[in-house]
Amino acid sequence: MTSAIALLKSWIEASGEILAAVPVAATRLEPGSWPLAAVVALAGLTLLLGGLRIGRVVAVLGGAVLGYFLGSLLAPVGRAFLPEDLPPWLGAGALGAASAFFPVLYPLALGAAAGILAGAKAQVVGGVLLSALGFGVVGVAVALLARRVVVAATAALAGALLVATAGLALYGRVGVVADLAREPLVLGGVLAVLVVAGTAFQLGRGPPAGPRPPAPKAAERPPTAA
Repeated sequence: MTSAIALLKSWIEASGEILAAVPVAATRLEPGSWPLAAVVALAGLTLLLGGLRIGRVVAVLGGAVLGYFLGSLLAPVGRAFLPEDLPPWLGAGALGAASAFFPVLYPLALGAAAGILAGAKAQVVGGVLLSALGFGVVGVAVALLARRVVVAATAALAGALLVATAGLALYGRVGVVADLAREPLVLGGVLAVLVVAGTAFQLGRGPPAGPRPPAPKAAERPPTAA
């Protein structure tokens, strides 16, 4: 139970760091550079509402971010023969490129990584190794069954962060928008609503429609006798 609580605390701390980064990123988009903020907002809305339509792009971006994170975790292992800042970029390039050819690899890798890390922290199945392997297998199975949900949620999360960043950059000094920058919990609630709504909207649209089959030709009438 203590390990599970520690895992939950680490997730909360990571979420707090992400929320704190949004106002910082917004301040770098100066109010005078509204075209750049508008582009960021448009990209965010595209991901928030149509991420499944560009699932391969989402898989590449998600795979690159996940690969960078995993490379950062494994950097101490290769410190003896690799520069410390190289493994994250190798991981980002490798997993991002692989996801371009096999988009399903991203949700599977995400499920495996989340399961292994959760199992290693929680240790509810026995030793660290056994717990990590067990949780990793469960994570892969869940990700395989819910791969569309994983891609849609990833796109919605990225889109919500971009929309919030652009909104704070454009209207950061206006009333309730300014409160979002000062209150991480309020900003987190708004982002959570956007992510859930965006994911549900994408899943509700269904998979992209394939090409329409050619219309059947009208049957030719036999020539009439003169």
